[in-house]
Amino acid sequence: MRDIIMAALPLLAAGIVLVVFFVGRSRRKKQKETIMKYQNVFCIALTACILLLSLTGCTPSFDGSSAKNADSYKLDVKVMNCTDSHSFELKQGDTLKILFETEKGSLVMKITAPDGTVIYQGDGTVKQFTVEAPMHGVYPIVVTGKNAKGSIHIDVERATV
Repeated sequence: MRDIIMAALPLLAAGIVLVVFFVGRSRRKKQKETIMKYQNVFCIALTACILLLSLTGCTPSFDGSSAKNADSYKLDVKVMNCTDSHSFELKQGDTLKILFETEKGSLVMKITAPDGTVIYQGDGTVKQFTVEAPMHGVYPIVVTGKNAKGSIHIDVERATV
């Protein structure tokens, strides 16, 4: 949303400059009135864009600790208003041992199989569980927090052949 507003601001500003230019050059009263209406519309649109930009001023933020490696993903969150991700290369039968707790706000985790199937999506209601890899490949894990406080600890338990 912010990118759209930022892209629209130069266009609105250019439109206002053009309207002001034509108002100064206009000699007839009717043309001035028409141009003044357009100028008012541009000013209202610019004000609306600035207001939207200030209201969407929630910048991504994270306060806490994160540790990622091939066999574990640990996320201890004091404050999270963003998205974090990690991926595991798993073989069929490997197990993700998960401890997931949301203390405050919204903390959502999604684990996706290599074929795009979501094999887990939740908010930390279930605190301790396992997820088994149904196939070999890369498993992305995406965590999204909104005013969140909590923790996610994932350890890979490799299947023995």
